[in-house]
Amino acid sequence: MKIAKKKISVLVAALISAGAVMPASAQSSVTIYGVLDNGITYLSNNYGHASYQLTSGILSGNRFGFKGVEDLGGGNKAIFQIESIFNVDNGKASSIGTFSRITVVGLSNRYGTLLLGHQYDLERDLLSDFLPNSNDGYSGHVGDYDRLGGERLSNVVKFTSREFHGLTVGGDYGFGNVAGSFGEGASFSVGFRYAYGPLAFGSVYTHENRPTVGEYAMAPYADLGVSTFLGQDVTKITNPVVNLQRTFAGGVSYTIGNVTLAADGSHTEFLGYGQKEIMKVVEFGANSRIRPNLTVAASFQHDWMAGSTWNQTGFGIDYFLSARTDVYLSFDYQRASGAGTLAAIDFVGARSDSQTQIATRIAMRHRF
Repeated sequence: MKIAKKKISVLVAALISAGAVMPASAQSSVTIYGVLDNGITYLSNNYGHASYQLTSGILSGNRFGFKGVEDLGGGNKAIFQIESIFNVDNGKASSIGTFSRITVVGLSNRYGTLLLGHQYDLERDLLSDFLPNSNDGYSGHVGDYDRLGGERLSNVVKFTSREFHGLTVGGDYGFGNVAGSFGEGASFSVGFRYAYGPLAFGSVYTHENRPTVGEYAMAPYADLGVSTFLGQDVTKITNPVVNLQRTFAGGVSYTIGNVTLAADGSHTEFLGYGQKEIMKVVEFGANSRIRPNLTVAASFQHDWMAGSTWNQTGFGIDYFLSARTDVYLSFDYQRASGAGTLAAIDFVGARSDSQTQIATRIAMRHRF
């Protein structure tokens, strides 16, 4: 027993000595972080029935991640970030992949940041500040087909510049990785954001070839509440083939004291089956920090495509118990119109079987 203890002591001493001579940089660091969001959601119409559900990851996606930086000298830094998705209610990881939220490696300097991997597109980077209701996880545009709610792409190379006199620009390219067809499944985005005093505005163009593949599969009947899409009966087709999707999106905000007024809009075109669909969205609202630990926000959006329209009003309150823990309450009401069009509030996971739907949520969120 004494011999075993002596061997362990020698091993520990050797490891400490090795660490003492191994090169280490004080400018390098790795951070472990995460977010947990869980609460109760009431739906007035969940495929025909009212429901109360314990749901997680609504206002903020549940995540556990690592991010690191290494100083390379000369103002250059190597960076990485990996994030996993999980369900707080059952402890299960995402079925998509272990680190399916974000997985990137890249370089950063005074000119900007270059990232390679699975990551958000430019709409999230440049336009998220123009979404007025940041306290409400159900205030996204119907189906989020314009990607303004924050969508990710795989196999992406993205560059975002540093802010220069208020201007930030960026571009990304997503490889389809399809042998024999360079453009199959590929995507690209270009955009900018400009801020001057209380005023800010920006715009992004996103182009996707054959986006409805794998994790990006569309289900218009469930997502939008429509029975036809691109001339197809989507009550029977769960993943219609879209050959091309392109989105023009933009937003503007203006801050007056502790109140920020914001508006955004998008024009999304879908091409497939020799048909073309156009979906348009306009949204406006305001958010305010009425106390250091209390924010309120409200928004109204109007979405339309072909003969279908959706009008949705949302309201959210966020109360911070500490710098890392908050509780929030949200309320959303949507009314759809048009033949065969049903209400479908984004991210609730269940469309209505009528033209109205209400979603109310109270939840707690913690960051570490």
